[in-house]
Amino acid sequence: EALFMSIKDMADNFLWNYNILLWFYKREQSSSPTEIKECNIWISFRIYLLWTKKIGEDQTMLSPSLQDYLEEMYRLSIKINEIRVSDIAQVLDVSLPSVVKALHKLSSRGYVIYQPYEAIKLTEKGVFEGRFLVQRNQLLKDFLTVLKTSSDIEKEAESMEHYLSFSTI
Repeated sequence: EALFMSIKDMADNFLWNYNILLWFYKREQSSSPTEIKECNIWISFRIYLLWTKKIGEDQTMLSPSLQDYLEEMYRLSIKINEIRVSDIAQVLDVSLPSVVKALHKLSSRGYVIYQPYEAIKLTEKGVFEGRFLVQRNQLLKDFLTVLKTSSDIEKEAESMEHYLSFSTI
């Protein structure tokens, strides 16, 4: 029964989001192929998020700062083989002690494996959450692009991502 309710909740959430997007595009005089493609990408990504995370799941939330560290570590893990404290400090423009403090917190919560003077490794949990954080950021940037906002999309997405609930995203 719990599984059925979870699937039903996901389906309801998907249909609700789909109807909002459909309404948004119907109110436009004409939808270009690019706009339709963007809408389909957004819907597809929402389905992916719904299936990889439980809606309304009660999670111990990371602070916005720790989310930023984990998000950047995930991005670095895709680009380079070994992540070092100095790599993270450079990307986030923070001090080395700040990175070490964040790594201790992330390590204690099971997101990373960190030993001083060694390469930093993301755990399976860290990879999963890091991927989610990167995808969430991209989803918000795509959404702001679809809205054709004149603001700095990078900054706006970064500001929004930490304060919207999972069900809103």
